[in-house]
Amino acid sequence: MSSNRRLLFLFASVAFACAEDTTPLDGGVDASSADVDGGTQPDARTDAEVMDGSRDVGPHDSGRPSDSGIAPGTPLLDRAVDPRVNCSVEAGLASQAPRSWYQGGHAVVNRGGEAILVRTESNPPTPFDPAPTNLVFGPLEATGALGAVETIRAIPEGVSVSAPGVAVAGDQLFVIWAESAQLSVAIDGPSGVMGPTQLGWSATEFSRVAVAAGHGGIGLIFSNYDFDSGRYTTAFGRVSAAGTPTGNPVVIRIGTDDPSATLVATTSGWAVLLRRDSDFVFLPLAIDGTPGAPRVLVPDGELVAGRGAGFDRPRHALLPTVDGFLAAWVESKPTFDAGAFSGIRLASLSSAGELNSQPIWVRAPEVDIDEVEPELTWFGQNVALSWARGHHIYICAGCMPDHEVDTVVFDPSSMIPVSSVVTIDPPTRGGLLRRSEAWVGDTLRMAFSITFHVHGEPGTAVVRCQ
Repeated sequence: MSSNRRLLFLFASVAFACAEDTTPLDGGVDASSADVDGGTQPDARTDAEVMDGSRDVGPHDSGRPSDSGIAPGTPLLDRAVDPRVNCSVEAGLASQAPRSWYQGGHAVVNRGGEAILVRTESNPPTPFDPAPTNLVFGPLEATGALGAVETIRAIPEGVSVSAPGVAVAGDQLFVIWAESAQLSVAIDGPSGVMGPTQLGWSATEFSRVAVAAGHGGIGLIFSNYDFDSGRYTTAFGRVSAAGTPTGNPVVIRIGTDDPSATLVATTSGWAVLLRRDSDFVFLPLAIDGTPGAPRVLVPDGELVAGRGAGFDRPRHALLPTVDGFLAAWVESKPTFDAGAFSGIRLASLSSAGELNSQPIWVRAPEVDIDEVEPELTWFGQNVALSWARGHHIYICAGCMPDHEVDTVVFDPSSMIPVSSVVTIDPPTRGGLLRRSEAWVGDTLRMAFSITFHVHGEPGTAVVRCQ
């Protein structure tokens, strides 16, 4: 990424405004569709929690933790481990330099039992030197090595692209990205790569597209940023199995924050976790994208939910279960002096997005430490949680993050760890951020940016659980 593009991204990520806007996205978006303001908040938290505080959230408060004799609110990692799963580092951190990936421009998925890594890649002789850039995909091996690639798109010089959104439907790999403010899709199937094809919908390149396979195609959430007003318009759209738009996108939010949305398919439609300015919400969508009643999981208060803490990418996790969802998000206390921290909340939600029990910390927050970028994935009947942990940076003058990557497996019914925490250690300089991961058998394949001050280099690692 060029220095100008990096500055553009940083400017946009901290832009704020107070007024709302109803300006539609280009490409025929129905701007009259409901946005998520004004929804009901049953069983939601009513005020911000402090670091060690637990509180009554209503009739569900007895919940799953107390069934095991654990006090509600006990952090996940303070609960005794039931050692059913043994996790270890299969392949430690491996730098993939001299390759260069667009920051966050990579995604790992399991396609038919093979880990596929999609990324926007170049091979500059030294960082910041110009070099041809291609959108490519190829295997990520159990050793952490990268296999031979296929090219989706040769990116013209001077053209900016977003991080790709990737999903697998049947034997097809869908890759969706923004290029020159327009969304494009490419599909790799039995006949090879089809596309890219422009969808006719506009999107901001620095806002990652959230995608999920379901209901005969692909759902996606994307945002458009207006530099004049400082506001985002966020919409839901659908793409058919043939890669063509299904109807017009539906506007689900207009506001001052990039929502950093996470999207999953459900039996009745879709579900979204997103940042809504001062609140953090769960939003159900019908199959066509019509918004349902939002649930405010974290209202505005002492702690801030859903934002990045520094070099990390704002990120939330949502995992469908038999009777609802598991969700994980970041809550932080941002300050420019002493006392800052970020921690990860873990919660069980009903199918309507209501809290089944009070959210718990994964680890009790620690001043000067940021725990960020949670991801939830199924591992058999258990769930794996991965996240990044590093020191908080108050003032940056040549600063570098130092985040490690931690993984633990837990029982979703009892909310008890069934493995110890396994850690991918960072290098001497730089932190492991903007991670993407996927299970293949008993190996969790990871790709991330080894992040320095103003640039990063690609890295991989593998965790094995048995």
